[in-house]
Amino acid sequence: MKGNALFVIAAMICITGCATLSAGFAARDVEKAVGLINSQNASELGRHSSTPFLFEGEMLLRSTDVAAVWINLSENGFELKNPVIAETSLADETTYRVFSESEEMEIFFSKYIPEDSILGRIDTDDGTFHILLGRGVDGYPAILGITGF
Repeated sequence: MKGNALFVIAAMICITGCATLSAGFAARDVEKAVGLINSQNASELGRHSSTPFLFEGEMLLRSTDVAAVWINLSENGFELKNPVIAETSLADETTYRVFSESEEMEIFFSKYIPEDSILGRIDTDDGTFHILLGRGVDGYPAILGITGF
């Protein structure tokens, strides 16, 4: 009996620790993405962005369009000023509404956005932005979309 109780307690600690650890990884991924955006390095942003890509409710299907977004934002000095990561969560069946409440966006999410994607809400001096992240490469998450402009 005593062994079972210890096993249950150990399992609860592991489960709680994993949830906390996952939240920590999500926040770190959002921090990395914010740092990349604030670097204003359009080529690196393009390299770490997915195709298709969501920008302000628009679906960009070509890598040249994604590159053009980052080039234009970088050339115009866009940055997330004084960013505070207010929230992170796993993307779910309602996350598409952050970008657009259209049926087209709902279908896009179900087809192209991986289930383990992370949505980060970032409060800045210029308002609130949402960034959608997936599994990445080279220590950076894949940027799947951004909205809040």
